[in-house]
Formats: sequence, structure tokens, C-alpha cells
Amino acid sequence: MCLIAFNWQPQQEMKLVLIANRDEFHARPTRALHWWDWPDGAIAGRDEQAGGTWLAANRAGRFAAITNFRQLDAPVGEYSRGELPLAWIQYAGSAEAFVEILESTKSTYSPFSLLIGDMNENGGSLWLIGTYESAHRIEPGTHALSNHKLDAPWPKAARVVQRLGDHLHASSPPSTGDLFNILNDRQPAPDDELPDTGIGLEMERFLSPPMIVSQRYGTRSASVLQIGPITRMAERSFDSAGNLLGQRQFSWPSTSNKASR
Repeated sequence: MCLIAFNWQPQQEMKLVLIANRDEFHARPTRALHWWDWPDGAIAGRDEQAGGTWLAANRAGRFAAITNFRQLDAPVGEYSRGELPLAWIQYAGSAEAFVEILESTKSTYSPFSLLIGDMNENGGSLWLIGTYESAHRIEPGTHALSNHKLDAPWPKAARVVQRLGDHLHASSPPSTGDLFNILNDRQPAPDDELPDTGIGLEMERFLSPPMIVSQRYGTRSASVLQIGPITRMAERSFDSAGNLLGQRQFSWPSTSNKASR
């Protein structure tokens, strides 16, 4: 995952609204959103090369999302960071206990930022841990996570957060289509707004839109996760020209053991 924006309101009926784009090489084999192990396992897309995922949820109110941290000289991790969302979904303890364990082992993964949540823990619990960010609870509000620290002022993140906030404060709740449209922003940022991460101006421009389109590398999928009385999860897939290949969507009562497709 390369761009996540989310609104976290644990005291409200709609606790979480999360939207995200996954950028990846088009040649990397991927399986679309599906239930991995019904009825108690994760629902997620699958990286068929390393076996992990970028965004996962389950029927018990847990979810996890991960981004890579942009660092040119970063060592390759011993383990795939795509394993981490699944590890949280399968973990039997609390979110705080999970991130405490991960603090001692996070150097064995390539640089990452991991967002984990449990909607049924103390009324709702949301944590962030990263290679360069110590584990901490997320405060309520609208946030963005790209290939740097939480709420880093990258233009793509700022644009998506602003549009997400505008939709959520409108007179009527945004539809799944509205949320997907926020992510379908292909406009590069102005040069004077670009971060300097050491990859050169041309690459900074190329990676600056929320949705990236190119023949070799780009936005492979967009995801929407809404957790309230009903949990809804949807994914759109795209080809190398940015054309929509298909959409999958699932929903289930957040307090029930039943799910629907």
C-alpha cells in the first residue's frame, strides 16, 4: 500500500472510514480481495509472490493496513512486511501487546508503517507502529499515511485527506463510489510541493499523484473499508493504462457472525 487516508471516530456509530491505493509493478502476481479462510479468517487481497497482503480485516472487528517507507538505502528485510497485517488478524492478544512485541522485531522487515485496529477493544483501539515511528495510539480525526510518517505533509496525502474530510462533513454520507472517486486523482503535484526523498525530481513527479498510471508500475488497486454497524469492504482493480478491470465488495454485520458478498 502506498497511500492511506482514514477518519477515526471511535465514539461514533461509523468508527472508521478508510480509503487506500496500492501501487506495485504490474507484473507482480496478485489475487483480488477474497476471504482467505471462511468464516474466521481474513478478508484481503493477496500478493502471490511473497504470500502476504497490504490491507486485511476480519468479522471480529479487526483490520490492518501497511505501507512501505521510502528509503533508497534500506536493507532488504529478513521477512516480508506483507505478513504483518495477517499476523495481527491472527493474534490472540490486545493491540497494545501486539505492537510491543513488534517493536523488538521490526528491524527484521524492510521499512514499513503498520496501522492496526480492533473495533471491539475498549470501544475501539487504533495503533500505528513503524520502522521509524514508535508504537502509539492514533487520536480521533482524519489522517493520512503514505511512504513516510503518519500525517507527513506530502501533497498526495494532503489532497486525499482534504477531499475525504469534505465528503464526511457533507450533508449526506459518502457512497462507496464517492470514496473511490477521491482516490482516482491522477494529477501530479506542482514541483514546489514535492518532497525530496533522494529519488530525483522526475521520479518525485511520477510518484506524486494519488493514482499513478504507467505501463510498468502504477496503482494496481483501490480499497474502501467502512466499519460501523455494518462493515463494508470493497476493492477496484486497474490495468496498466488505468482502466477499471473490476470491483469486488463484501459486507457483514459488525456484531454478527454472518457475512454477505
